Amino acid sequence: MQLLRSVFILTHVALFSSLVAQLSVAQETPAKKPPKKVWTDDSLQHLSPPEAATDQATSSDTGNSSLPSKHYVRAKDPQWYVKQLSPLREEIAHIDRQLKDITEARKDGRGTAGAVALDQEPEGVSTDAQAVLLQKKRVVLVKKIDELESEARRNEVSPGALRSDLEPENNEVAEASDSSVASDDQEIVEAERSLREAKDDLKRLRKELDLLQRGLNLEQRDVYSNPNYLSSKTGDSRLLPIQGDIAAKDRAIQETEQKVGQFEEHLKDLKVNRPAQVRSKNTSDSEGNGPDSGLCRQTDARIACTVSEKAQERKDEGYWRKRFSEARYKIAIAENERNILQRELGVLLLQYDPNPAKAMRENVTRKEINEHQKAIEDKDREIAQLRSALADLEDELRHAGGAPGWSRE
Repeated sequence: MQLLRSVFILTHVALFSSLVAQLSVAQETPAKKPPKKVWTDDSLQHLSPPEAATDQATSSDTGNSSLPSKHYVRAKDPQWYVKQLSPLREEIAHIDRQLKDITEARKDGRGTAGAVALDQEPEGVSTDAQAVLLQKKRVVLVKKIDELESEARRNEVSPGALRSDLEPENNEVAEASDSSVASDDQEIVEAERSLREAKDDLKRLRKELDLLQRGLNLEQRDVYSNPNYLSSKTGDSRLLPIQGDIAAKDRAIQETEQKVGQFEEHLKDLKVNRPAQVRSKNTSDSEGNGPDSGLCRQTDARIACTVSEKAQERKDEGYWRKRFSEARYKIAIAENERNILQRELGVLLLQYDPNPAKAMRENVTRKEINEHQKAIEDKDREIAQLRSALADLEDELRHAGGAPGWSRE
């Protein structure tokens, strides 16, 4: 028992002594503070003022930076808004004139006649219905104008700058001269090529969307004209795939429109912030020393020899497959449009329009029927020309020594 008590006491004594030793060491070695710097007149003279140092840093950053001094932003360009608003305003003015004519016709009594004007194509059955349709169109156009003006106001564009009568007359001339001057700049040429390709893609997508919507209208006529439509679910299965394709095409068009806008801003930015030395080179080229004179100087090799490099483009497998793909795509689109025209012509020959005024006018003039028949004949000639062009392309591939497999899909 005494042994355990002595061990317990020794253990506590050892712990207490170690704790006291640690505290004494901590007190003997305090944290070292940095010595204070004493400033003298000589040391202060060697220091540069902060303003000068800041200016030097800013000037060095500006000199080393390759970014342009200003950037073109389409959302802040008043002329872009004017181009978007002008057709909308013109259409509203046309609708206002039509509404004014309808109002005056009511006052004079000419609007109460039961005759049908065969040389006009009103959408309404009567003057009242026509006025209602025109008012609805006007509301939609005014809403679009309000959205554009609100966007311009958010981008700090003054309302006075959106007036179409203040548009400078030499704007297009200046842009044309700028594009002609910048035609030899490789970067601008690439930007123009990208913009042109994006616009071609947008045109194709809109054409495909138009054909899909026309095909959907024809399918809806067939499905909804079936008396057993409500008891059968096969009609919905025919319409759903086309509706999904239309939704996907709408998204693709929106994405492509955004790309076109970005490419336009980038191209405008390049033209606005074009280096002065490149412009001077193009000016000397226009005086007779340009690429057309055959002088590819060493300093202008990248710009002056661009045309010769494009002329020597390699016609490899990718080149030929791309050309054949484009030729077949044009044939497929033309054949699809011809089939839709033929189906629409069949509908016009068999069914009457629900609008009695339009049905009576079409029964007398057969305008839409004649237009569709002419469109079908023109489309047949176009398909024949496209097939002939495809055969010529195959001959061109054979004469160039390319592999026959390059022409296949």
